[in-house]
Amino acid sequence: MNAKQMLRRQMLLQRNQLPLYQKNRYDQQFNDSLVRLVTQQNPKSVHVFLPMRGEPDIFKFIEWLLSHSIIVICPVTLPKRQLKHVILKDLQFLEKGLFGTQHPSQTIEFNNTPDMIIVPALAYDYHGFRLGYGGGYYDAFLSNCIGSHSVGLSYPFQYLETIPVEPHDYKVKQVIVAND
Repeated sequence: MNAKQMLRRQMLLQRNQLPLYQKNRYDQQFNDSLVRLVTQQNPKSVHVFLPMRGEPDIFKFIEWLLSHSIIVICPVTLPKRQLKHVILKDLQFLEKGLFGTQHPSQTIEFNNTPDMIIVPALAYDYHGFRLGYGGGYYDAFLSNCIGSHSVGLSYPFQYLETIPVEPHDYKVKQVIVAND
């Protein structure tokens, strides 16, 4: 097992052991911080992940975006490290996708570069490099969105001095770290 695989296991284990009251508190911090960031930067479009398996619950932020007429884009996970990007109109119309993901059941494709991207990960380092789930989906996506403001969300234990980095890894421009 290589260093990335070991770190993935460790981060998944720690995330799964996070007490619910603490996770809820951190998630509220993420939602509040994201609303402040969008208010400051005023993006027209924001690409978000739909949380799964213990990821930060950003549904309140997504609802806020929808209520403020900001274009919300979600990924549809496809085979071979491909993502299709579709516009989310309503959180009530979601369907299951690959690897336990969800995506909008309406498939209005978004073919532009989003102004902002909220990126899921298992860990981030102080330089903005991220440890994903190992599929390379977001590295490929971020490589095509250089002009977007990419943002990672990190529970305190996920924010590390360094993580193993490979040449194909892309870093985010900002990491929001929840406070204890």
